[in-house]
Amino acid sequence: MGYLAQKKKNARESTFLKWMLTIFIILTLLILVFEKDSFLRTWLFQVYVLNVVVFLYALSIGRILYGLGLATLVVVNYFQITTSARIFTNFNSGGEHHISITYNPDSPLEIKAHNAIILRRGHLVLGQDEKAPFEAIEKNGHVFTLIRVDLEDNTDKERAIALLQLRNFISEQDDPVILFGDFGLPAWSKEMSAFLEDTDLEVKNRMLFTKRGSRHSYLSAPRFYILSFQNVGVEDIDVSAPQDGKSYPEIKARLSFY
Repeated sequence: MGYLAQKKKNARESTFLKWMLTIFIILTLLILVFEKDSFLRTWLFQVYVLNVVVFLYALSIGRILYGLGLATLVVVNYFQITTSARIFTNFNSGGEHHISITYNPDSPLEIKAHNAIILRRGHLVLGQDEKAPFEAIEKNGHVFTLIRVDLEDNTDKERAIALLQLRNFISEQDDPVILFGDFGLPAWSKEMSAFLEDTDLEVKNRMLFTKRGSRHSYLSAPRFYILSFQNVGVEDIDVSAPQDGKSYPEIKARLSFY
């Protein structure tokens, strides 16, 4: 490549990286400053992934200064995500006892636990037209209340009421709670972050990009979560392809606890 061609190529690369760095700085600041805007925060993971791709590109062509700037933004966005959610791995508690759950909002609650005793089951009223099926079980001397939530189509107001009702119910329980389902929001949203902080629940599963009609929808925010306390983990999680475009993909998870 001739000198002039190389110079033009370097100029194009510098212009591209300068624009990308500027855009990622603006997006990161907007996400940090406008924390209440769920629309901006919804795309946080996608912004993070693109940020990583451009950062690797800058390193591959030897633009170290741009790489350092992009790396700083990668770290900032990474911690914005991981303060509330897990990205690539499930949390494994190392417990020797197990419970299996199945998430299918169009079917009855399905929980399997060998030699477990069902203490009670029913529905929590989360709103005018919103109910959450639950089941309290005793297994190996441990009592858990498992609750399935289906908030995928709720409005912001309806979801806020549902989360408040769940928060109140959990605070009244003497035994651990396992909460799972589609919350309609990513874990790092303001509403979900506040809910996790108030209840002391933690996200146990890796990110799943599921929605009705799609097993893997990477252009949407992850909304399915398994939440519980420190003694509960996820050994395995599997997502089946939906039966049709209107069905939710069935999610099966094997939980461990100690």
